[in-house]
Amino acid sequence: MEDRESKHLTEQQIEDLVREDVRKQLAELSNYKQPRKIEVRFEEFEKTTTQKIKRYLYAIDTAGEKGL
Repeated sequence: MEDRESKHLTEQQIEDLVREDVRKQLAELSNYKQPRKIEVRFEEFEKTTTQKIKRYLYAIDTAGEKGL
């Protein structure tokens, strides 16, 4: 976050840069190895006391989008 502010980049500019980098990397992968969806998040994932991501909090987001 501090690095972003020191370079004065907006969230949209950062997202565009990340997506461009991902596109370049995907060009080298076979279709079946490419991720179908990429989501850029600017806030840190909520974690347990053992520093593991609380995946169940974010599973609802993706399940709704996939129709599960």
